[in-house]
Amino acid sequence: MNRYSKTLCTLVAFGCAVTASAVQVIDFASTNPSNVDGRAADTQTMTGDTWDFSDSTPLISGGTGTNTTVYGGAITTWTASHATYHSVVRILASNNSIQIQANPNNGSNTTTTGMIVWDKADFLNGASSQTLGFSNTDSFSVNVGFLASADSVSMRFVVNDGGTYYVSSTEKTTNSVGAFSLDDPTDDTWATISTSNYSIGSFSSHTFTDVQGIGLYLDTANTNNQSNFRFDSFTASAVPEPEQAGMILGGFALAAMAVLLRRRRKA
Repeated sequence: MNRYSKTLCTLVAFGCAVTASAVQVIDFASTNPSNVDGRAADTQTMTGDTWDFSDSTPLISGGTGTNTTVYGGAITTWTASHATYHSVVRILASNNSIQIQANPNNGSNTTTTGMIVWDKADFLNGASSQTLGFSNTDSFSVNVGFLASADSVSMRFVVNDGGTYYVSSTEKTTNSVGAFSLDDPTDDTWATISTSNYSIGSFSSHTFTDVQGIGLYLDTANTNNQSNFRFDSFTASAVPEPEQAGMILGGFALAAMAVLLRRRRKA
């Protein structure tokens, strides 16, 4: 191989081998000395409350710690009418957790369905200004710190990809506290989810190219008066897409290739 070929190979490899590493984009950790109440429900009735889903108006904001501003929505229901009780969404200071509680205290069966989402604007480590995807080294994790007696919860992870929300086929249904995680989101299948009633579509493979938010889907049910779900940590990582650097270096490599080829012809 002559010196032109060696130089050409080096430039092409340099221009094409632009990679990025996974970075932690969410690390929810509250340090609030008192409760931080979320916004009031948009609809309140004698048998349930609804927070309309929003990724522009926070569900909870004003807390201290990391990633204490969250978006999303929830629907709570109970089977026996209660004239004065209403559900709560908040950061609970006693164990620094995000809490969604429906407790009419009248012996009702209660349910809570919704999504808690962190917006890209609040992502850590400079990720808020980059185009984000996932690799096989990325992961999501949540730790459930409290469930009311007789509570059962189904959880999935949520990703906003370019304005469309997806939930993971990986699911955990439990009636006890503990961690739930997803390693390698590229190896999972995903389904679209409605932000109005949280209905889930069909699962299939999906490549994420414009991650705008990451969070948790939950569906709780309780046959003994109250639904009370709390989680005290949530972490997620993502990979910045090296598209700008790749285009610059790739263009440089192509330009250098053309120069070398012209010199070789003259020689």
